[in-house]
Amino acid sequence: MRSTIRRGAAIIALACAPPAAGAAGDGPLRIATLSYPVYLMALNVAGRAPGVEVSYIRLHSASAPAELANSDILVAHGEGIESSLDEIAIRFPGLAIVETAAGIARRGEEDERLPWIWMSAGDAVREVRNLRGALERLDPARRERYALNAERYAARLERLRDRIGGALDPYRGARAVALDGASARFAREGGLDVVTAATAEEAIELARRTGAQLVLAGPRLPEASARMIAAETRRPVCVIDPLAGGPDAPGAYVAIMRGNLAALRSALRGRNAARGPAG
Repeated sequence: MRSTIRRGAAIIALACAPPAAGAAGDGPLRIATLSYPVYLMALNVAGRAPGVEVSYIRLHSASAPAELANSDILVAHGEGIESSLDEIAIRFPGLAIVETAAGIARRGEEDERLPWIWMSAGDAVREVRNLRGALERLDPARRERYALNAERYAARLERLRDRIGGALDPYRGARAVALDGASARFAREGGLDVVTAATAEEAIELARRTGAQLVLAGPRLPEASARMIAAETRRPVCVIDPLAGGPDAPGAYVAIMRGNLAALRSALRGRNAARGPAG
């Protein structure tokens, strides 16, 4: 487990990180998170531990500075995914910042540009275990609870990873055009051959040129654009949920990813895309 912990502007090795302020037992341990996927991870690993409070901070809200000031630990993906971490570390020097994506390899140039690490259930398992290691170091009194919770959740995510892999295996190599990074990452994890487009017009051109079986997009794609793509390409437009938000429930990540799997599989079945692209 290679999670990174910061205090102030410096990065402190996990083995040397001192316990968080709230771990001393003089009040609740307050864990804040910066994104919905990380919030769900923290909720599963720490949310049920006695004396621990887990929250999701919207950085652009008026209450964000006060929430950060009252937190003991801030959990984020890190690795450059959240551009605000350096500023937060400087403004709140007493805040321990945990970067769960530390040490998790990216695969390919597109993944460097659009990491979307949480769209891979396998990488989510690694992040959960990184979070476990960091919390065990920062709050040793609850380490057994963190370990138990993390491994239970990791087991659920591993079953999800295997379910996605098995369901999409018949379509491995099928070509798709993606209009956003989240859908591209999700489809690539399932073995699809994905190219990305910046506009609806480019997606249409790429689908025609590559023989793509479908077009992937996020929920922000205007309905008119989706209809235009479908009409021009005669290909289904499959909407993938990027986990930008959702229910405040421990099982939400698995439920949303299962929904994404069902949507993608249905679109692929509709195009008879099994066993690779059409010639």
